[in-house]
Amino acid sequence: MLDHLLFNRSKFYPIDDNADLITADSQKFVKSYIGRKATVGAPVSCYETESGGMEYWFQDGQVNAGDTVTHQVIDRNNEIWLSVDNKQFLDSHPRPFFKLSDFLSNGGKLS
Repeated sequence: MLDHLLFNRSKFYPIDDNADLITADSQKFVKSYIGRKATVGAPVSCYETESGGMEYWFQDGQVNAGDTVTHQVIDRNNEIWLSVDNKQFLDSHPRPFFKLSDFLSNGGKLS
């Protein structure tokens, strides 16, 4: 499901593929976005962590129309973070993630 180097496990929790699950810290239900396609692309700021705990932000992420959501995690604030199957994301190790809320506020849309 997730790369082993994805996220600091103390900050983020995996969401299983194709399921609506309860978050680790609350009773809120979280919708799964895995498998949904971007119908409108948007620029995104991305976050990634190394296994040693190093954290990186980069501003030049891009989600394109037609990209499919492949991974989803949630942070302690119940914010949803996604990753997609475009070349920029697939060629990055560890896999970068972006906030769903930022993608939507930048004009992006999912199917």
